[in-house]
Amino acid sequence: MTTKFMFLRDAKRNPVACIATNFDKETNKFTYQYSVVHSDDQFNKDRGRQIAEGRLRSNPFELVSDNFEE
Repeated sequence: MTTKFMFLRDAKRNPVACIATNFDKETNKFTYQYSVVHSDDQFNKDRGRQIAEGRLRSNPFELVSDNFEE
């Protein structure tokens, strides 16, 4: 399974969150987790990826469906 990352941005196009996702074709299971920057901090993409991926591995949110399409 390959982990993919997406970044959410604010109105000024600054990254404010990272979403880590996995999709298992065999079980049709989509898992995700995220990290969000604190308002007092400056967002760091590498650190955001590390946090989101760590959360994905330890405590993922799961979606399972027969209707997922590629």
